[in-house]
Amino acid sequence: MMQRRGQQPRAHLLLPVLPSISGNKMSASDPEFHLDLLDTPKQIKQKIARSFCEPGNLKGNIAFELAKHFIFSYFGPRLVIERSEENGGNLEINGCDELERIIVGGSLHPADLKTIVISKINQFCEPIRMCFATKTKAELISAAFPNKKGRQK
Repeated sequence: MMQRRGQQPRAHLLLPVLPSISGNKMSASDPEFHLDLLDTPKQIKQKIARSFCEPGNLKGNIAFELAKHFIFSYFGPRLVIERSEENGGNLEINGCDELERIIVGGSLHPADLKTIVISKINQFCEPIRMCFATKTKAELISAAFPNKKGRQK
């Protein structure tokens, strides 16, 4: 339909409503507590690093929710978490059920889970960031979604 109108086709990414970094429902109204596709790698890292992720606990575990609903769906069922030999060596996970068992069993440190989630989210966002790196597109985003006074993105 869009091609007939001379426009490029578009894709939309739909996910269930996930908890925000703060533990409440994720909301675009507070940029400190949601992940934006145009966030810098540093912003993604900071947001996920401070999210709740307790050893052995899945309830409210943002990193697990992102892996479950996004990373496995987009990148496929195989996930390799690189760890030093002192920390048990690399861990290959085949699917969300296995990740859940490993977390509940306590054999995956939250920092290791957060590291792979940060890496995969940034890997997904990088082409989008590059697409919106031009001045024209940056101005379009700024006009469409102005920063609220006192908040920086």
